[in-house]
Amino acid sequence: MISIDFINDGGAFTICFDKSDLFKTEIMLKNKFETIKNTQKPQLNKSWKCTKLCHFGKTTFENTSVTPLKEYRDNQLIPKDKCMTKCEQVKHDIDTKGTETVIDEYQTPGYSIGHYKAPGSTA
Repeated sequence: MISIDFINDGGAFTICFDKSDLFKTEIMLKNKFETIKNTQKPQLNKSWKCTKLCHFGKTTFENTSVTPLKEYRDNQLIPKDKCMTKCEQVKHDIDTKGTETVIDEYQTPGYSIGHYKAPGSTA
């Protein structure tokens, strides 16, 4: 059994495997990690998971310090008169402003996007 803990959205999700799946699963995870690591400009891959599992596909920037956008694009998940999801808006901003500018605009003050700190840790 493998449990993936969606720390910020819903908690643990458990999947059952047997020993014959371990090597194949390890290779799949390694390949996905390398793909993410080497990505210069992320694609927006929308599916049912966006509105069911992902916090950024279920929420907007309404009531935050970021101005929510209502611009309509083909294949937008939400209706024309509603704000884009956070995921859609970040993708839109990356396309129009570039990755570095978006990181600077969205990054929480004092937080480094290149450093992960486990929840509750002091390091």
